[in-house]
Amino acid sequence: MNCPLRLLTSLTLAAAALFTSSNAFAGQGGTASSRTKATAKARSAKVKAPVATKAKATTTSGSKATTKPASKAASKAASKAATTVAAKAVASPVVAPASTEASTSTAAGVDIANSVANSNSTAGATLAQQLAQVAPASAGAAEFVVANDNGRLWVFTAAGELLIENWSPIEALNGANRIVPTVEIGTVNNGISLTYTYKNNTAATRELASLAMPAIALGASVTAQDLRESGDDITLDANSAEFYGTYPRRLYSPMTVIRNASTSVCVSVFYPVLEYRHDVRLSVERRDGGKWRTVIGMENTNHGYNADAFLFNKPTLGGGESRSYRVDIRFASSSDWLASTDAYKSSFQAKYGAVRYVRDARPISGLIASMSGLISQGNPYGFIPAAGRPDLNGYGVLADRVEDKFAGSDRVILWTPTGMQDQALDHNYPFLFTSHWNQGSEFGHSMGNAAAELSSMSRPAGSTFGLWWGNAASVASHWNDGEVEALNPSNAAHMAAAFAELDGAVAAGATQIGLDAFSHAHSALWNLVGFLEAAKAKYPQLSFCTEGRGCDVLHLHAATWVDAYKCQASNAAEANNIKGRFALAERLIPGCETWAAVYFNRAMRSDLHGDRPSQSAQMDEIRRVASLGFVPVVFQSGLDIANVQVAVN
Repeated sequence: MNCPLRLLTSLTLAAAALFTSSNAFAGQGGTASSRTKATAKARSAKVKAPVATKAKATTTSGSKATTKPASKAASKAASKAATTVAAKAVASPVVAPASTEASTSTAAGVDIANSVANSNSTAGATLAQQLAQVAPASAGAAEFVVANDNGRLWVFTAAGELLIENWSPIEALNGANRIVPTVEIGTVNNGISLTYTYKNNTAATRELASLAMPAIALGASVTAQDLRESGDDITLDANSAEFYGTYPRRLYSPMTVIRNASTSVCVSVFYPVLEYRHDVRLSVERRDGGKWRTVIGMENTNHGYNADAFLFNKPTLGGGESRSYRVDIRFASSSDWLASTDAYKSSFQAKYGAVRYVRDARPISGLIASMSGLISQGNPYGFIPAAGRPDLNGYGVLADRVEDKFAGSDRVILWTPTGMQDQALDHNYPFLFTSHWNQGSEFGHSMGNAAAELSSMSRPAGSTFGLWWGNAASVASHWNDGEVEALNPSNAAHMAAAFAELDGAVAAGATQIGLDAFSHAHSALWNLVGFLEAAKAKYPQLSFCTEGRGCDVLHLHAATWVDAYKCQASNAAEANNIKGRFALAERLIPGCETWAAVYFNRAMRSDLHGDRPSQSAQMDEIRRVASLGFVPVVFQSGLDIANVQVAVN
């Protein structure tokens, strides 16, 4: 932003000439100080907004409070105003405000309060406009004004537009028989910080109530960042489907970002997911009057078995347990929506630190050895013809095909190196991606020389060779039997089976491992992270990429994968998954690596790249993807991608 924000806490309301109230909150035994009847109306809503009087005002600088004497007239008004405030007190449990990250200085606050108290309010003026009229020049103009009125929150733009009106931060949803939290309220540089604490005062295990965030006046249509993918813009309006996603299964980060032409709002919830071990759901709901609200879902009321909305790992608390969550609501200019995510970024980086690998920005050439559609009685492994039938003739021909790929790329990865399973079709690509090479005597194939052939390939100095590990989070013990279990690093048998596969990859000279279906949908995030930490400790020469697109915590530990195109889409815009940079990932995790699968067979449509794009058109698209910071993974033959430059992040 171009100018610093000036925000007001409940103890600096007089300083901001907005409210005068005590620092005790309703429900905690405190009483409110005086305020006059509202004379200012918010321009964007028919709301009477209170203005400061010469009544006794409490201001704060840091944690030290001071008082100013009130006139007799103001004191008389104070008694009446206090009654009004008490009648509007927050009924749900609320605790005292958190210390602010930035507050108006006491001296400047007193000057503003006295100036407004001595002035005549103009009917129709907004709170923010009044503040701007009396603020000293040295203080600068406020871009967003946040006011805490005895536990109820108001937010205005500097232009006087009312964004949030009289909101109580303790709107718990579906609280019957669930734990309703207390909340600690803080107003900070560019918005609101809330700490919700759930405590189970019973002996039985209980579920948690969901949380409704404020209705924010942004207009009939808003732009949202689609964090179910890589954060591209989508439009939400009266015709849009409901917008929701779960973290860490679908959302990259547990946040929603919505914006209109001038203002961006981010609602984020931060919690130590690896320790708490549960999902949350974030949805954006359209409300009346051009308002939008985020709901933070902790339970599954009215949400069926839908992968995008259902919490497969619901939060619960055992008897006597308690747990806290940090919720931030931040405002920024719409042109810089990323700035509204910085509260989450600060919490994320403080908790998890920096990326755990070195980014390799060189494009990748991929080779698929077998396909399910080629499985037949005569070709039980589904090997492509050019692979030379390694199940019958060994790995010599296929190793030559891989070696040829290095003519146009410094990074090559081989998919389905042990072929496909012809019986356990639902579990292709196979988990046994290297150990099956050595099972020829049992299954009657001739792939036993795979490691020797691959490790002896001729390739350029500095190049890397990798293997794609099928269904890497679904442990299988036997080829073709269809029995799998979700990977659990606490299970010694699982770890032995997984390390046996990686031993084979290392023997074949691989240093890059693609982890197929390595996501929260197949094994919980905390299991995936635990496995990666153990694998990298045992095999420090290996680097990894997870598929599908991992969440932010997983992206810290390994590169992640996105498909550049959707298989089924009604138009080109919908088919194209990569329209801009993965900006949130780059902001949260500087130095992160994201692969983009450039499958031109999915892009062969007249409204995207044409029915059969030329090599020149294909190279243009590869360069476009690379220019946005994604590492292209290319499967077409005859393309020289070694010199394609991937943008830094």
